[in-house]
Amino acid sequence: MSTQTLVTAFLVLLMVVLIVRQLVQLIGAPCDRCNVRLTRFDALSAGEKVEILSHFRLREKREPATNAVFVCRPCNMVHDDFSGVQRSMTADSGSICKVCGQPYVRHLGALWATTEVQGFIADNKDLVADVECLRCPRQIKDCALCDAPTQVTGCRHCHTLLAWQPGEGRFRYLTALTDRPLLASVQDRTGGFT
Repeated sequence: MSTQTLVTAFLVLLMVVLIVRQLVQLIGAPCDRCNVRLTRFDALSAGEKVEILSHFRLREKREPATNAVFVCRPCNMVHDDFSGVQRSMTADSGSICKVCGQPYVRHLGALWATTEVQGFIADNKDLVADVECLRCPRQIKDCALCDAPTQVTGCRHCHTLLAWQPGEGRFRYLTALTDRPLLASVQDRTGGFT
């Protein structure tokens, strides 16, 4: 194959990927819990927008990128600009850490086969009693099968734990379980591929 053919094939493939991502964004991403299409921020009612923006201003001390905020109405979950929905269109499975900005936030289940969970336990000693994932007796690899009352995800880079928690209104938000300062905005260094 010639260099020109390879370059042409690469450009065509890149265009197809970009078009598919745009189509998925227009159609909407599915919620990773109930599989219902997420609602874009601009399609929410004025009251819902105020509630969501108030949460971020008061609790996280930041203004989210509203073009990257999506809501699952049946679950009442707000996927924010750190959740990865806009960039990967796979809901929370590819979240970016709100503390260090790294794209390594995952469920802890698969980490039980490694020694990595011990790092989370050491860095979050005050949460071990409240977060069953840090002392999971089943050590299941698929956290979707878990019935723990508080399921967490964790950043494999800085060991920050995140959990879905209620806000002041009806919505739930992915919240960092730490006193460390949160980033004001997300910068996706991976282009959506984590």
